[in-house]
Amino acid sequence: MTQQQPVLVYDRIDQNRRNTFFLMFLFVLLVAGFATAIGIVVGLPPQYAAIVAVPVLLFALFSYYASTRITLAISGARPITKQDEPELYRTVENLCIGAGLPMPQVYVIEDGAPNAFATGRDPNHAASSRRWTTRSYRASSPTSYRTSVTTISGS
Repeated sequence: MTQQQPVLVYDRIDQNRRNTFFLMFLFVLLVAGFATAIGIVVGLPPQYAAIVAVPVLLFALFSYYASTRITLAISGARPITKQDEPELYRTVENLCIGAGLPMPQVYVIEDGAPNAFATGRDPNHAASSRRWTTRSYRASSPTSYRTSVTTISGS
């Protein structure tokens, strides 16, 4: 019987980063090829048709670096401090200490459906958010938030 090698979290993180860059590269290549083909159909010479791909590359870079701000803006998140929501802030702080991660910015989204998510391109540019109504937040246990954030952070 062959013994399996353990899969470390850091191996998964490295694999996710490689997959992310591969997918971004594939996206840019696919859209650049499509843009070049459209440029040729429209009548641009092939060397100038490739210039159409420059906005695609700029869009991909913008999406990569601004995705956290875009996600938080779309969801209507507002930043909180330790004084605003001490229990929520301590929960996130404890999770970060336990996982050895830097403390993310913590946001709250006031909505009727309780939920939690984490976003960011790496631990140093991360944000954690909890969606709640006042009643659902007070009624829910901190365990549900820890489970949500731990699941998202561990993927």
